[in-house]
Amino acid sequence: MKKLVLICLACAYTALSFGQMKIDSLGQVLINDVEDHFYKLIGPFEPGGGSIHFTNTSIPPALTMYRMFAKAFNSYGCANFATESATSTALGCGTGGLIHFYVKGDGSIYTDEGLVQLSDSTQKENIETLPSTMDKIKQLRGVTFNYKHDTENSISTLSNEIETIEELGATPEISQQIAEEQSRKRIGLVAQEVEQVFPEVIRTSYSGTKGIMYGDLVGVLIEGMKELQDSLNTQAVQIAELQQQINEIKATLSGGSQPKKAPQSTANNKFKDAVLYPNTPNPFNEETTISYRLSANAGTAAICIYDLNGRQLKSYALDVNTISGEVKISASELISGMYIYALIIDNQVIDSKRMTLIN
Repeated sequence: MKKLVLICLACAYTALSFGQMKIDSLGQVLINDVEDHFYKLIGPFEPGGGSIHFTNTSIPPALTMYRMFAKAFNSYGCANFATESATSTALGCGTGGLIHFYVKGDGSIYTDEGLVQLSDSTQKENIETLPSTMDKIKQLRGVTFNYKHDTENSISTLSNEIETIEELGATPEISQQIAEEQSRKRIGLVAQEVEQVFPEVIRTSYSGTKGIMYGDLVGVLIEGMKELQDSLNTQAVQIAELQQQINEIKATLSGGSQPKKAPQSTANNKFKDAVLYPNTPNPFNEETTISYRLSANAGTAAICIYDLNGRQLKSYALDVNTISGEVKISASELISGMYIYALIIDNQVIDSKRMTLIN
Protein backbone atom coordinates (compact mmCIF):
# COMPACT_ATOMS: atom_id res chain seq x y z
CA MET A 1 0.00 0.00 0.00
CA LYS A 2 2.85 2.41 0.89
CA LYS A 3 4.54 1.71 -2.43
CA LEU A 4 1.34 2.49 -4.31
CA VAL A 5 0.97 5.79 -2.44
CA LEU A 6 4.57 6.75 -3.18
CA ILE A 7 4.13 5.92 -6.88
CA CYS A 8 1.00 8.07 -7.07
CA LEU A 9 2.73 10.98 -5.35
CA ALA A 10 5.71 10.72 -7.70
CA CYS A 11 3.43 10.74 -10.75
CA ALA A 12 1.54 13.76 -9.43
CA TYR A 13 4.78 15.64 -8.75
CA THR A 14 6.09 14.81 -12.21
CA ALA A 15 2.90 16.04 -13.85
CA LEU A 16 3.02 19.24 -11.81
CA SER A 17 6.68 19.84 -12.68
CA PHE A 18 6.01 19.21 -16.36
CA GLY A 19 3.30 21.83 -16.21
CA GLN A 20 5.82 24.42 -14.98
CA MET A 21 8.79 23.49 -17.21
CA LYS A 22 8.76 21.95 -20.69
CA ILE A 23 11.26 21.06 -23.40
CA ASP A 24 9.70 21.42 -26.84
CA SER A 25 10.62 19.65 -30.07
CA LEU A 26 13.10 22.44 -30.94
CA GLY A 27 15.04 21.92 -27.73
CA GLN A 28 13.73 25.11 -26.17
CA VAL A 29 13.28 25.09 -22.40
CA LEU A 30 9.97 26.73 -21.48
CA ILE A 31 9.28 27.94 -17.94
CA ASN A 32 5.60 28.61 -17.26
CA ASP A 33 4.52 31.70 -15.36
CA VAL A 34 0.73 32.16 -15.46
CA GLU A 35 -1.95 31.78 -18.10
CA ASP A 36 0.36 29.72 -20.35
CA HIS A 37 2.77 32.68 -20.53
CA PHE A 38 6.07 30.85 -21.00
CA TYR A 39 9.59 32.23 -20.52
CA LYS A 40 12.05 30.57 -22.86
CA LEU A 41 15.70 29.62 -22.56
CA ILE A 42 16.69 29.18 -26.21
CA GLY A 43 19.75 27.23 -27.26
CA PRO A 44 21.68 27.61 -30.53
CA PHE A 45 19.28 28.79 -33.22
CA GLU A 46 21.66 29.71 -36.06
CA PRO A 47 25.15 28.72 -37.26
CA GLY A 48 27.76 30.01 -34.85
CA GLY A 49 25.04 31.42 -32.62
CA GLY A 50 25.44 29.49 -29.39
CA SER A 51 23.05 31.92 -27.72
CA ILE A 52 20.69 31.85 -24.77
CA HIS A 53 17.69 34.17 -24.64
CA PHE A 54 15.79 35.01 -21.49
CA THR A 55 12.45 35.84 -23.08
CA ASN A 56 8.76 34.96 -23.30
CA THR A 57 6.34 34.16 -26.10
CA SER A 58 4.94 37.66 -26.55
CA ILE A 59 7.82 40.17 -26.23
CA PRO A 60 11.43 40.27 -27.55
CA PRO A 61 14.26 38.93 -25.35
CA ALA A 62 15.01 41.05 -22.30
CA LEU A 63 18.50 39.57 -21.86
CA THR A 64 20.56 37.68 -24.38
CA MET A 65 23.86 35.90 -24.02
CA TYR A 66 25.57 35.35 -27.37
CA ARG A 67 28.61 33.40 -28.33
CA MET A 68 28.87 35.81 -31.26
CA PHE A 69 29.06 39.48 -30.34
CA ALA A 70 27.10 42.31 -32.01
CA LYS A 71 23.94 40.41 -32.88
CA ALA A 72 20.88 42.53 -33.62
CA PHE A 73 19.36 43.97 -30.48
CA ASN A 74 15.68 44.25 -29.79
CA SER A 75 14.12 47.61 -29.02
CA TYR A 76 14.33 47.00 -25.28
CA GLY A 77 18.09 46.49 -25.26
CA CYS A 78 20.12 43.49 -24.12
CA ALA A 79 23.48 42.46 -22.71
CA ASN A 80 25.92 40.31 -24.64
CA PHE A 81 28.59 37.93 -23.45
CA ALA A 82 30.92 36.99 -26.30
CA THR A 83 33.83 34.56 -26.62
CA GLU A 84 35.11 34.89 -30.18
CA SER A 85 38.83 34.97 -29.40
CA ALA A 86 41.31 35.74 -26.66
CA THR A 87 41.40 39.42 -27.63
CA SER A 88 37.78 40.03 -28.51
CA THR A 89 35.94 38.37 -25.63
CA ALA A 90 33.55 41.09 -24.63
CA LEU A 91 30.68 42.32 -22.51
CA GLY A 92 28.44 44.89 -24.14
CA CYS A 93 24.99 46.39 -24.22
CA GLY A 94 22.86 48.57 -26.46
CA THR A 95 19.41 49.53 -27.66
CA GLY A 96 17.63 49.98 -30.96
CA GLY A 97 19.88 47.56 -32.82
CA LEU A 98 23.12 49.39 -31.97
CA ILE A 99 26.00 48.62 -29.63
CA HIS A 100 26.51 51.59 -27.31
CA PHE A 101 29.03 50.19 -24.85
CA TYR A 102 31.36 47.23 -24.69
CA VAL A 103 34.52 46.06 -22.97
CA LYS A 104 36.76 43.75 -24.98
CA GLY A 105 38.93 41.02 -23.60
CA ASP A 106 42.08 42.95 -24.54
CA GLY A 107 41.09 45.70 -22.09
CA SER A 108 39.82 48.26 -24.60
CA ILE A 109 36.55 50.06 -23.87
CA TYR A 110 34.11 51.54 -26.40
CA THR A 111 31.32 53.91 -25.46
CA ASP A 112 29.13 56.22 -27.56
CA GLU A 113 28.78 59.04 -25.05
CA GLY A 114 32.18 58.93 -23.31
CA LEU A 115 33.15 58.22 -19.72
CA VAL A 116 31.82 60.47 -16.95
CA GLN A 117 33.74 60.81 -13.70
CA LEU A 118 32.13 62.13 -10.52
CA SER A 119 33.23 65.74 -9.96
CA ASP A 120 30.44 67.29 -7.91
CA SER A 121 31.58 69.93 -5.41
CA THR A 122 29.30 68.45 -2.74
CA GLN A 123 31.32 65.24 -2.88
CA LYS A 124 34.74 66.87 -2.52
CA GLU A 125 36.77 68.31 0.32
CA ASN A 126 40.24 69.82 0.77
CA ILE A 127 39.86 71.62 -2.59
CA GLU A 128 42.96 73.65 -3.46
CA THR A 129 44.10 75.39 -6.65
CA LEU A 130 47.14 73.71 -8.18
CA PRO A 131 50.39 75.63 -7.68
CA SER A 132 52.67 76.42 -10.61
CA THR A 133 52.61 73.45 -12.98
CA MET A 134 54.66 74.56 -16.02
CA ASP A 135 57.98 73.39 -14.59
CA LYS A 136 56.46 69.98 -13.83
CA ILE A 137 54.79 69.70 -17.22
CA LYS A 138 58.18 70.23 -18.87
CA GLN A 139 59.46 67.17 -17.00
CA LEU A 140 56.89 64.91 -18.66
CA ARG A 141 57.85 62.98 -21.78
CA GLY A 142 55.35 62.21 -24.51
CA VAL A 143 56.14 58.91 -26.23
CA THR A 144 54.95 56.57 -28.96
CA PHE A 145 54.99 52.86 -28.20
CA ASN A 146 53.53 49.39 -28.72
CA TYR A 147 52.21 47.21 -25.95
CA LYS A 148 54.22 44.00 -25.84
CA HIS A 149 51.16 41.83 -26.39
CA ASP A 150 50.33 43.94 -29.49
CA THR A 151 53.72 43.17 -31.02
CA GLU A 152 53.63 39.49 -30.08
CA ASN A 153 50.13 38.91 -31.39
CA SER A 154 49.97 41.31 -34.34
CA ILE A 155 51.16 38.82 -36.98
CA SER A 156 49.74 35.58 -35.62
CA THR A 157 46.25 36.89 -34.89
CA LEU A 158 45.71 39.40 -37.72
CA SER A 159 43.97 36.95 -40.07
CA ASN A 160 41.97 35.44 -37.21
CA GLU A 161 40.80 38.88 -36.10
CA ILE A 162 39.70 39.75 -39.64
CA GLU A 163 37.66 36.54 -39.88
CA THR A 164 36.09 37.21 -36.48
CA ILE A 165 35.16 40.81 -37.33
CA GLU A 166 33.67 39.76 -40.67
CA GLU A 167 31.51 37.21 -38.85
CA LEU A 168 30.03 40.11 -36.92
CA GLY A 169 28.72 41.69 -40.12
CA ALA A 170 31.50 44.16 -40.99
CA THR A 171 32.57 44.60 -44.62
CA PRO A 172 35.97 43.20 -45.64
CA GLU A 173 37.34 46.75 -45.93
CA ILE A 174 36.24 47.71 -42.42
CA SER A 175 37.48 44.38 -41.07
CA GLN A 176 40.92 45.01 -42.56
CA GLN A 177 40.99 48.57 -41.21
CA ILE A 178 40.02 47.53 -37.68
CA ALA A 179 42.61 44.76 -37.63
CA GLU A 180 45.36 47.08 -38.86
CA GLU A 181 44.46 49.75 -36.30
CA GLN A 182 45.13 47.27 -33.54
CA SER A 183 48.78 47.03 -34.60
CA ARG A 184 49.39 50.80 -34.78
CA LYS A 185 51.73 52.50 -32.33
CA ARG A 186 50.13 54.18 -29.34
CA ILE A 187 50.73 57.72 -28.00
CA GLY A 188 50.94 58.51 -24.31
CA LEU A 189 53.15 58.66 -21.24
CA VAL A 190 55.13 56.17 -19.15
CA ALA A 191 53.55 55.61 -15.75
CA GLN A 192 56.82 55.26 -13.84
CA GLU A 193 58.05 58.58 -15.25
CA VAL A 194 54.79 60.38 -14.49
CA GLU A 195 54.82 59.03 -10.94
CA GLN A 196 58.02 60.98 -10.26
CA VAL A 197 56.23 64.24 -11.14
CA PHE A 198 52.50 63.71 -10.49
CA PRO A 199 52.10 60.65 -8.24
CA GLU A 200 48.45 61.65 -7.68
CA VAL A 201 47.45 60.32 -11.12
CA ILE A 202 49.08 56.88 -10.81
CA ARG A 203 47.27 53.69 -9.79
CA THR A 204 48.86 50.26 -9.27
CA SER A 205 47.01 47.04 -10.17
CA TYR A 206 47.00 43.83 -8.18
CA SER A 207 49.61 42.42 -10.57
CA GLY A 208 51.94 45.34 -9.83
CA THR A 209 51.60 47.05 -13.21
CA LYS A 210 50.96 50.79 -13.14
CA GLY A 211 48.34 52.87 -14.94
CA ILE A 212 47.70 56.59 -15.47
CA MET A 213 44.44 58.40 -14.77
CA TYR A 214 44.77 60.59 -17.86
CA GLY A 215 41.60 62.52 -17.05
CA ASP A 216 43.17 63.88 -13.87
CA LEU A 217 45.89 65.53 -15.93
CA VAL A 218 43.32 67.93 -17.43
CA GLY A 219 43.51 70.15 -14.35
CA VAL A 220 47.29 70.22 -14.62
CA LEU A 221 47.16 71.29 -18.27
CA ILE A 222 44.53 73.99 -17.63
CA GLU A 223 46.59 75.64 -14.89
CA GLY A 224 49.69 75.32 -17.05
CA MET A 225 47.98 77.08 -19.96
CA LYS A 226 46.83 79.91 -17.69
CA GLU A 227 50.36 80.32 -16.37
CA LEU A 228 51.74 80.37 -19.90
CA GLN A 229 49.16 82.96 -21.01
CA ASP A 230 50.05 85.26 -18.11
CA SER A 231 53.69 85.07 -19.17
CA LEU A 232 52.78 85.89 -22.79
CA ASN A 233 50.71 88.88 -21.69
CA THR A 234 53.62 90.29 -19.71
CA GLN A 235 55.96 89.79 -22.65
CA ALA A 236 53.52 91.52 -25.02
CA VAL A 237 53.52 94.65 -22.85
CA GLN A 238 57.30 94.63 -22.58
CA ILE A 239 57.73 94.16 -26.35
CA ALA A 240 55.36 97.04 -27.12
CA GLU A 241 57.23 99.36 -24.76
CA LEU A 242 60.59 98.36 -26.24
CA GLN A 243 59.26 98.90 -29.77
CA GLN A 244 58.23 102.43 -28.87
CA GLN A 245 61.69 103.15 -27.49
CA ILE A 246 63.27 101.77 -30.67
CA ASN A 247 61.07 103.99 -32.84
CA GLU A 248 62.03 107.07 -30.83
CA ILE A 249 65.75 106.21 -31.03
CA LYS A 250 65.52 105.65 -34.79
CA ALA A 251 63.86 109.02 -35.27
CA THR A 252 66.55 110.75 -33.22
CA LEU A 253 69.46 109.05 -35.03
CA SER A 254 67.99 109.76 -38.46
CA GLY A 255 67.99 113.48 -37.69
CA GLY A 256 64.35 113.69 -38.65
CA SER A 257 61.54 115.20 -36.71
CA GLN A 258 60.55 113.74 -33.41
CA PRO A 259 57.95 110.98 -33.65
CA LYS A 260 54.41 112.13 -33.34
CA LYS A 261 52.91 111.71 -29.94
CA ALA A 262 49.37 111.44 -28.79
CA PRO A 263 47.90 114.72 -27.56
CA GLN A 264 49.21 115.79 -24.19
CA SER A 265 46.97 117.18 -21.50
CA THR A 266 46.06 120.83 -22.06
CA ALA A 267 43.26 120.96 -19.54
CA ASN A 268 42.87 123.94 -17.27
CA ASN A 269 40.97 124.38 -14.06
CA LYS A 270 37.76 124.63 -16.07
CA PHE A 271 37.67 120.81 -16.38
CA LYS A 272 39.53 119.86 -13.22
CA ASP A 273 36.77 117.49 -12.10
CA ALA A 274 36.96 115.42 -15.32
CA VAL A 275 38.58 111.99 -14.92
CA LEU A 276 39.82 109.27 -17.30
CA TYR A 277 40.15 105.88 -15.61
CA PRO A 278 42.50 102.99 -16.58
CA ASN A 279 40.87 100.50 -18.93
CA THR A 280 40.01 97.06 -17.59
CA PRO A 281 41.20 94.50 -18.30
CA ASN A 282 44.61 95.58 -19.50
CA PRO A 283 46.10 93.83 -21.43
CA PHE A 284 42.96 92.44 -23.12
CA ASN A 285 42.25 89.97 -25.91
CA GLU A 286 38.47 90.15 -26.30
CA GLU A 287 37.05 93.38 -24.90
CA THR A 288 38.13 96.17 -22.56
CA THR A 289 36.18 98.95 -20.84
CA ILE A 290 37.28 102.60 -20.51
CA SER A 291 35.42 104.48 -17.77
CA TYR A 292 35.32 108.28 -17.49
CA ARG A 293 33.80 111.24 -15.67
CA LEU A 294 32.98 114.52 -17.44
CA SER A 295 32.81 118.08 -16.17
CA ALA A 296 29.35 119.54 -15.77
CA ASN A 297 30.24 122.43 -18.09
CA ALA A 298 31.55 120.23 -20.95
CA GLY A 299 30.29 121.26 -24.37
CA THR A 300 31.66 118.34 -26.42
CA ALA A 301 33.52 115.24 -25.31
CA ALA A 302 35.11 112.19 -26.89
CA ILE A 303 37.50 109.34 -26.20
CA CYS A 304 40.07 108.95 -28.97
CA ILE A 305 42.47 106.08 -29.61
CA TYR A 306 45.94 106.62 -31.13
CA ASP A 307 48.76 104.35 -32.20
CA LEU A 308 52.24 104.91 -30.77
CA ASN A 309 53.07 107.27 -33.64
CA GLY A 310 50.23 109.59 -32.65
CA ARG A 311 47.91 108.67 -35.52
CA GLN A 312 44.26 108.75 -34.49
CA LEU A 313 42.53 105.43 -35.12
CA LYS A 314 39.17 105.68 -33.36
CA SER A 315 36.95 108.36 -31.86
CA TYR A 316 33.95 107.73 -29.60
CA ALA A 317 31.63 110.70 -29.00
CA LEU A 318 30.39 110.99 -25.41
CA ASP A 319 27.05 112.22 -24.11
CA VAL A 320 27.85 115.43 -22.19
CA ASN A 321 24.48 115.25 -20.47
CA THR A 322 25.67 112.14 -18.64
CA ILE A 323 28.44 112.89 -16.16
CA SER A 324 29.80 109.35 -15.82
CA GLY A 325 29.96 106.57 -18.38
CA GLU A 326 32.08 103.98 -20.10
CA VAL A 327 33.19 102.96 -23.57
CA LYS A 328 33.69 99.31 -24.53
CA ILE A 329 36.43 98.52 -27.03
CA SER A 330 36.23 95.21 -28.90
CA ALA A 331 39.44 93.42 -29.85
CA SER A 332 38.03 93.04 -33.36
CA GLU A 333 38.30 96.82 -33.87
CA LEU A 334 42.10 96.87 -33.59
CA ILE A 335 45.13 94.73 -34.31
CA SER A 336 47.44 93.44 -31.59
CA GLY A 337 49.71 96.09 -30.11
CA MET A 338 49.96 99.01 -27.69
CA TYR A 339 47.69 102.05 -27.98
CA ILE A 340 47.13 105.42 -26.32
CA TYR A 341 43.62 106.61 -25.50
CA ALA A 342 42.71 110.13 -24.45
CA LEU A 343 39.71 111.97 -22.98
CA ILE A 344 39.09 115.17 -24.95
CA ILE A 345 36.64 117.85 -23.80
CA ASP A 346 35.99 120.94 -25.91
CA ASN A 347 39.08 120.08 -28.00
CA GLN A 348 41.28 119.96 -24.90
CA VAL A 349 43.10 116.78 -23.85
CA ILE A 350 42.13 116.06 -20.26
CA ASP A 351 44.21 112.91 -19.77
CA SER A 352 45.69 109.98 -21.71
CA LYS A 353 46.63 106.41 -20.84
CA ARG A 354 47.98 103.27 -22.50
CA MET A 355 46.30 99.98 -23.25
CA THR A 356 47.58 96.76 -24.82
CA LEU A 357 45.73 94.36 -27.10
CA ILE A 358 47.11 90.83 -27.36
CA ASN A 359 46.10 87.85 -29.45
